[in-house]
Amino acid sequence: MKLDLAQMKAITKGVMDVTEENGAFVFHRLNDAQMGIYQPNTGGWRRSQALASVHLDFETDATMLSFTAVNGWNSTAVRYFYFDLWVDDNMLYHDGFTYNENADGTTMMRFGDWHTDLAMPAGHKRVRLYMPAICHVELTDVELNATYVRPVESKYRWLAFGDSITEAHSSSMPSMQYAEQVARAIDAEVLNQGTGGEQYMARKIVPGSYPKVDFITVAYGTNDFTHCPSREVFEREVSGFYKALHEQFGDTPVLVLLPLWRAHESKGVSFELGTLPQVRQAIRAIAEEYPANICVDCGGFIPPVYEFFADKGLHPNALGHTFYAKGLLPQVQKILK
Repeated sequence: MKLDLAQMKAITKGVMDVTEENGAFVFHRLNDAQMGIYQPNTGGWRRSQALASVHLDFETDATMLSFTAVNGWNSTAVRYFYFDLWVDDNMLYHDGFTYNENADGTTMMRFGDWHTDLAMPAGHKRVRLYMPAICHVELTDVELNATYVRPVESKYRWLAFGDSITEAHSSSMPSMQYAEQVARAIDAEVLNQGTGGEQYMARKIVPGSYPKVDFITVAYGTNDFTHCPSREVFEREVSGFYKALHEQFGDTPVLVLLPLWRAHESKGVSFELGTLPQVRQAIRAIAEEYPANICVDCGGFIPPVYEFFADKGLHPNALGHTFYAKGLLPQVQKILK
């Protein structure tokens, strides 16, 4: 059974749309209006076309899933290009490659076509195929030796704003990003708006461009801590973001995820906005002006151990994301009761 566009639209989660262009299925994590805040071919534009949280989710009796990945390119300097395949509640494959940078040292790199055949156990099963989180890729020739393929409806829809950590920048396993771990536990679809390098930006909220969601998470602040030029800019952008969020979503619950620990914190480093604990406090003071916002101090979610981070103190690796998910899950469950 070779899947067509209608079937791909029905079984793909984490997207605003799926289109077919030149024979390939293209996954749009952000829609045109949301992409419109970026200048083409800039870092934010490229990173927003990566496929964090995008995956196929379906029930089937197939024993083989085959596809070819085409038109692939990296969105960051991190060198992971991996698909994760889950069958029921177990990861069966982590398939792909770690690539080298271009010979001239540039970040942007395009990949050749890459084909895989993934064998699965016989019988009825739920299958989830997670796309590479920090790369753009399109699929062709998606085939299953199945008598049926049925979409799986999620119980909840979750809109996740954030930076490179929400985008799973330094975890080679796309299915182990913190939001996806929580999503599997509560049966949610994540619409992941995480984009590497981003700080609070009021213009990030694009009115009228979102579907109805059950809850929202916002995980900015670590880049504000190191890169925001002034307190005035910080307060303007944080206030503008939450004002726009409230105008768009009203009383929809919002978990404001205050920044994780990073190595600067243990060293007591201070930037323009102060120390990282002071930045957490400043975000809380603004966010809590809106009753729908619930601030969650994530500073203790991941132990301050460098081995839980891919780059020794900033981006969690897969194990670090597991600690993050463990801390976040009960907070999400509270708002869904």
